[in-house]
Amino acid sequence: MRCGATVFEYRSVSGSDALDDIILLCPACAHALAGQPGAERALRAMRANPLARQKLFDRRKLPFFNGLPDVAVTPGVTMQATPVPILFAGVPVLRLDPPEVQGGATGFSVALGVARGEPRPIIVANEWRSDAEADWVFERPSNHYVITSRDRSAQLILAILTPGRWSIELLRTHGGGRMLEAGLHGVRVDGVARPTPASKSQLVGMTI
Repeated sequence: MRCGATVFEYRSVSGSDALDDIILLCPACAHALAGQPGAERALRAMRANPLARQKLFDRRKLPFFNGLPDVAVTPGVTMQATPVPILFAGVPVLRLDPPEVQGGATGFSVALGVARGEPRPIIVANEWRSDAEADWVFERPSNHYVITSRDRSAQLILAILTPGRWSIELLRTHGGGRMLEAGLHGVRVDGVARPTPASKSQLVGMTI
């Protein structure tokens, strides 16, 4: 990976589908390198020496954690080691899974819905869905993962406070004819503030 982000998509270095020609890039890096002069040379260098394997690679602002991180969904409300912190319109907005190997990246999936739409998978087990590329943008400013629909009607801003503690700073998504907003300013459904729903199980934190 060029930047160390744990959201990735498969890209070909030279255009072939051979296994030894594949590299993993986050969507932002893939977009930045696409069509640039010298991109193939840069991709080959990245593939030969991935950032995550370099000695000075700093994981402290990235979600490399051996268990399930705690997720603050609103101020004062934290879901502790909960696989699905928020279930909206019957769909997990965010799903967490422990890493497949010791010291690996936390597995996470994201499903969001744009205005007048229904939630659909944007990230599945850390993989950026190829069919999402035209409609969604991924950014990683500092210790944040930001996923935004191109029409800006849906967005998730996830802060990695430590590898084991995350915070949903902003969530805006649609589904079932409703709009959910959650984060630093509490919970709103269709623009109306409502109490944070209580956790009902260890598997699902908040059901809306």
